[in-house]
Amino acid sequence: MFAIGNSTFGGWHTLEKLFVFGDSWSAAQFDEHGAQTRHGNPFGNPEPFGIGDTGPLWSHFLTTAYNQSFIQTYNFARGGAVLEKSLVRKDISQEAFSFQEQIVRSFRPTYASKSTPESYSWRSDTSLFALAFGVNQLAVLHKNNVATPIKRLFTSYKAQIHDLYNAGARNFLLLNVPPFDRVLHSSNSSLTKNINDYNHEIVSLQREMNENYKDVTTFVFDLHAFFVYLLKHSVAMPQTAHLRNLTGTCPMYQFGGECIASAPTGSRANTYYAIVPSTGKGLEYDHYAANCVVPVSQYFWLNQQQVTYPVHNATAAVLVDDCFHSDQKRGFCA
Repeated sequence: MFAIGNSTFGGWHTLEKLFVFGDSWSAAQFDEHGAQTRHGNPFGNPEPFGIGDTGPLWSHFLTTAYNQSFIQTYNFARGGAVLEKSLVRKDISQEAFSFQEQIVRSFRPTYASKSTPESYSWRSDTSLFALAFGVNQLAVLHKNNVATPIKRLFTSYKAQIHDLYNAGARNFLLLNVPPFDRVLHSSNSSLTKNINDYNHEIVSLQREMNENYKDVTTFVFDLHAFFVYLLKHSVAMPQTAHLRNLTGTCPMYQFGGECIASAPTGSRANTYYAIVPSTGKGLEYDHYAANCVVPVSQYFWLNQQQVTYPVHNATAAVLVDDCFHSDQKRGFCA
């Protein structure tokens, strides 16, 4: 069973456990009943090393590229997940895996119950709960032309956070919604408004959490503002300086897959290699399709909701600096 211990967050360098909840933007297909995290594989599953076909996500980079300690990451995020299932059509809700279900069906039974084995134990002060919702919920409601009751969404959001608090969570990282309306090239201003309203509520949620839970530390990373900056200044960061397509997507890359052709000479110079901690061996996650002109590593957007792994890399780098290193802030974390 977990131990509450000292609830005061000791800082990034003390982190031992990272629990991730969210939608497809964060999903890594982790199975709580599969192989568990361990030294040499901090993600547990799926193989190889908790990384799916589309390459590493922001949570992978946090865990192995920008960590200052050995972090074990448990990723309960699921593709298609929403905050509130009652607000989407029945045929969609049957496939969606809500925030509540991620807690009740995956997290609590395995990691926060009376039957949780000692080997799965965690401490409140050395654990961080990262929550990244909203992209799929807003996209589904927009696609089906359904009015978005932002206040109702956050009533559900608050209830699930309270459940995590009761389970022992004391340190939270909230990510807001990125400007995915830009890649949709949507002329419907309601989507942009919904994104802005949602992100405003995230700020209010942080303030409310700090008022209601005196022993809680809450960080909010402004993913939206960071992406707006990055789309204008991609060359300013080494992780994205090589990007060539900042506005569009290529159908051949939208769901990952194997490299289907040889890339043009020199175009793979910025390929990312996921380093396996125990061996130092690199796993390549670049793909090239001639119809896409450049490799996936040179695109900003992977599809109409998600970004490519170089952008996830840059996100993790700035997130750690702004949220956890007081001397390196750029103003994207509160």
